[in-house]
Amino acid sequence: MITLLRRVVSSLQTIRVRLTLWYVALLTIVLIPFSAGLYIVLQHEVTTSNDAALHFSAQHVIDSLNSNGGAGALGRAVAGLPIGTVVVLYNRFGERIEASTRSTLPQLPVPQPPNGSPAPIYQTVHLSNGDQWRVLTTPLFLNGTLAGLLQVAESEAQSQSALRELALLLAIAVPVTLIIASAGGVFLAGRALRPISKMTQTVRTMRPQDLSQRIPVPATADEVHQLAETFNALLQRLEQSFERERQFTADVSHELRTPLSILRTQVDLALERGPSDAGAALEAMRTDIEHLQRLVSDLLLLARAEHGEAIGQHEPLRLDNLITDTVELVRD
Repeated sequence: MITLLRRVVSSLQTIRVRLTLWYVALLTIVLIPFSAGLYIVLQHEVTTSNDAALHFSAQHVIDSLNSNGGAGALGRAVAGLPIGTVVVLYNRFGERIEASTRSTLPQLPVPQPPNGSPAPIYQTVHLSNGDQWRVLTTPLFLNGTLAGLLQVAESEAQSQSALRELALLLAIAVPVTLIIASAGGVFLAGRALRPISKMTQTVRTMRPQDLSQRIPVPATADEVHQLAETFNALLQRLEQSFERERQFTADVSHELRTPLSILRTQVDLALERGPSDAGAALEAMRTDIEHLQRLVSDLLLLARAEHGEAIGQHEPLRLDNLITDTVELVRD
């Protein structure tokens, strides 16, 4: 269990997984508000459409009542209404006069007479059997006096069923989309980071003794391309630096071999000749040691110069004196 947990934690630390998680999180932030907004907009559109249909039906009934010369009977007013539309006519006291019988009549709430307001009232009514109806209640006026109330209602079963199907579809589509996006994100992130994996494998196979290998540069001119070129430039500088170090070591070994050999020879001769020649031998060894000190100082100065450090001021050099000193050194 601990090993599995460590693997999960280790996988979460990879760039591929983190990019995928960020992508899925961003997509979730976009999809959820979009789905909620889509549902709310469609719900509003359905309600608006139902209200418009109720208004049209109520206006048709009102026009028919007016043509009959009063508000006492529905008559042929409900003939042209859509099937399922319920019309109820009340007197001005809220008492039912007549109702359409073209469909099953629900027990709608008895409307209250308006307080002088001619505006229609839209409301959603939940009946005792669980059905949901959209009801329009509008006052009827005759010669400027309230003559009755007209109630037009339609069941919202179909629209609510459509909205529930939409909600179910969104509830299924959003997780499925996120799962597909996660798989696609892992694939695309792996494809985008594949050159970096190749770079990592190449670096792991490099040996300190051989820095001539270079990282493969992808053909795409993107950030990975720039990273590969930058790393190759770094490898080239490291290779040159190591080469200079090896060359410097070889030069030091070559330069120190001769003075040390001379010193050993003089020590051997002094031991063979005895104390009588010790002074001359020590004087010669002192000269060689001073030469060796100058040589070491020059080598250290050269090493500092190889590393880019300032080694002093530039002065003019007489080549004839340098050649003369070199010839005398070789003769000695």
